Amino acid sequence: MRYSTALAFWGLAASSTCLAVESAPHLLLAKLASLAGSNSRDCGSVALHGDAVGAMKCAKDATAAVTPYVVSFQLESADSIIWQGAAQDAHGKVWMLFYDSGSTTSGESASPTFSVLPCKAMRFVAKGGEFLDCEPVSGEH
Repeated sequence: MRYSTALAFWGLAASSTCLAVESAPHLLLAKLASLAGSNSRDCGSVALHGDAVGAMKCAKDATAAVTPYVVSFQLESADSIIWQGAAQDAHGKVWMLFYDSGSTTSGESASPTFSVLPCKAMRFVAKGGEFLDCEPVSGEH
């Protein structure tokens, strides 16, 4: 099972009420950096509807060269701020991360949620609002 479809799990839906933010949440950026290591390349954080081409090329090139990197993308959501990120360390280990602010446009508030998924391989896609496609490590869900 591919985890690009996990976006449905996160309640993603295109909506005119989507929340755009200028930068990725500190919690996500800190975790990406800790996984990739202090010498990792920052391929960027792409806000909602931002141009992801450069960030995706940077991450693809780093993946191919087995160079540590971090990258993150804001995803569309009807009622909260959601980010997806990827990190690769110097040994080629790769992870996909999800962050959901928990806040809603209806004024309800919940605690943010954060998850990390180890990946066997990462692919970069630019279709249907998705950017990352994680092939999970065997036994991971």
